[in-house]
Amino acid sequence: MVGNPELPKDQRTVNKWFNTDAFQPQALFTLGSAPANVLHGPPQRRIDLSVFKEFAVGGTRQLQLRYEVYNLTNIANFQNPNSQLGSPAFGSISSTGNSTPRQMQFAAKLLF
Repeated sequence: MVGNPELPKDQRTVNKWFNTDAFQPQALFTLGSAPANVLHGPPQRRIDLSVFKEFAVGGTRQLQLRYEVYNLTNIANFQNPNSQLGSPAFGSISSTGNSTPRQMQFAAKLLF
């Protein structure tokens, strides 16, 4: 590591998430100078919503109606950037991984 790898937040893009010029290859058979966990990937954000309503059907039985939404705001959560020095994709983000897009489900459940 030869410089500060952090980019200001307003300069970060999926094509260049950190300062790639802050790194250069070390000499063969020597250890590098970069500390562990020097970089952080993009934040993972998600809001889920569940709405339940129960109705008495008779006796101890109830009918439960459910509405559930996963990733309500449909935010894309990106994976960590490529950290392989020398790769053409070094410093770029190319995947959302297993980020779940907005999903909704409705259900009716009979409790007895």
